[in-house]
Amino acid sequence: DNCLVVTTKRYNQDYYISLYGGDQGTGSIIRNSVVDRFGGDSHTGHGISLKTGDFSKQLKENLIENCTVRGMKKSLEARHFYCDKNVYRNITIERGRERNKANVGGIAIMNGASYNIFENITVKDVRNAVLILSNKETPKAPHAGTGNVFKNCVFEGVDKVIDSKKDETG
Repeated sequence: DNCLVVTTKRYNQDYYISLYGGDQGTGSIIRNSVVDRFGGDSHTGHGISLKTGDFSKQLKENLIENCTVRGMKKSLEARHFYCDKNVYRNITIERGRERNKANVGGIAIMNGASYNIFENITVKDVRNAVLILSNKETPKAPHAGTGNVFKNCVFEGVDKVIDSKKDETG
């Protein structure tokens, strides 16, 4: 609860708030937190990330709510197979201080993340409101993600509402 995580303008500041899967991986809460990347950091960043890593880990039934994320390429991530049944709600994603809109994105669903709920998410002035991505990072994932639900989300000033792609670089 109540975290403030900001860039230090150091090179390659990567993940800001991250839950990584484990044998249990359930019931964590990220609430009332702000993540803010100042423009100029050499890495475009991952704001709040749920990431299982491989097929032996899980992240299920976690709650992320009442948060703000600014200036990240992947602001809110559901990432990898077994990252499922999580709830993301009442979150604002903004461009923040990043000058280049192409360096800022909204929600990323990647490599098999499924059955997550995104509710009352506002995404403002970014390149992609939602990115659905499959890449070599999790080659065994059968799809980029399935059964994810978006309820009462608002996308303002975005270049693309949904961008779906396969990236071979991993």
